[in-house]
Amino acid sequence: MSAEITVSDIAGERQFTPEDLPLPIGVGEPGGVNLLDDPPGRPVAFVGVSAGRFFLQPGPDRQLA
Repeated sequence: MSAEITVSDIAGERQFTPEDLPLPIGVGEPGGVNLLDDPPGRPVAFVGVSAGRFFLQPGPDRQLA
């Protein structure tokens, strides 16, 4: 079975496959999820998949809430 992830952000709507993961969030790059208020730089988080389950991991400069 092939999965597809749809992302809607300020760059529009795009599709990704599990092979494209992890996706950086908030970096202002074409290969990630772009947030309106975050300038290009270090990601605030990553979305990925492991053992068939999605996960969200904080970026290197972020703390868990």
